[in-house]
Amino acid sequence: MRQDSLFLTFHPYVLLLYGIFPPILSMCTNSIFILAIMVVLGILTEIYFFGFIHLLKSIRYLIIMFGLVIVFNLIVNQKGDIILFANKSIVSFQVTLQSLLYGISNGLMLISVLLWFQIFNVYVTNEKLLYIMRGFSPKLSRSIILILNTLPEMKKRIRIISEVNGGDEQRGRKNKIAKALNNLTILMEWSIESTVQKTDSMRTRGYEREEKTVYRLYKFTGMDWIYMLLILVLVIGMVVSTVIINMNTGFIPDIRYAGLKLNGVFLIFVTVYSILPFSIIK
Repeated sequence: MRQDSLFLTFHPYVLLLYGIFPPILSMCTNSIFILAIMVVLGILTEIYFFGFIHLLKSIRYLIIMFGLVIVFNLIVNQKGDIILFANKSIVSFQVTLQSLLYGISNGLMLISVLLWFQIFNVYVTNEKLLYIMRGFSPKLSRSIILILNTLPEMKKRIRIISEVNGGDEQRGRKNKIAKALNNLTILMEWSIESTVQKTDSMRTRGYEREEKTVYRLYKFTGMDWIYMLLILVLVIGMVVSTVIINMNTGFIPDIRYAGLKLNGVFLIFVTVYSILPFSIIK
């Protein structure tokens, strides 16, 4: 993962403000145009920080989820007057353009949120998150850190367990199932034991104390204030343009799209917003 951007050295509050807005924006809009832009920018940002190989490994699951969301929406939502496909032989079923577009919108929203929350972990590390949460709820910050560390650690443990138990190939479906259950049991025992030890260690070090200080001291600098002001201006611009676009965008009962001028205004704001981490390099 790349760490050569000076943007990552800014104050945690600046990084929190910058990192939390894209997934929130993705969850609050139904515009396919806005969601498609957020997905493309999220992919480009992930390539910058993690590399193209990492994107190829994760994009497969995102595409599968995108397809499942569209199919599920087509099954449960058959509203709309533009019918693309209809079958009334056994069960009355129809596919409408409105439901297809609505499914695409929901699928893009899911992909965008997952991408930007993964990028959020780059901006706001565990140390910075602990600093941010220190004055609100030390117990909550400890729980969040444990949750964020759970998935990466479980992936590493699954790989280790598979390597250790993968020497002798088991033949037959029953043997493979038994081996998989055994690996799962080992993984759960290892994870629970590690979580308990980590919780006890954090409690012993005083993470629950209200007066506990963080070993690294962050101070607002002139650049922090400049970038925070710039982020706020861009966020306000994107929120206003998004609200106007959402008012002019709809799927049911009629398909409505926002004008190109409104989309162009949002594109300018979100493009400037997205290049901020790349604007200054070490």
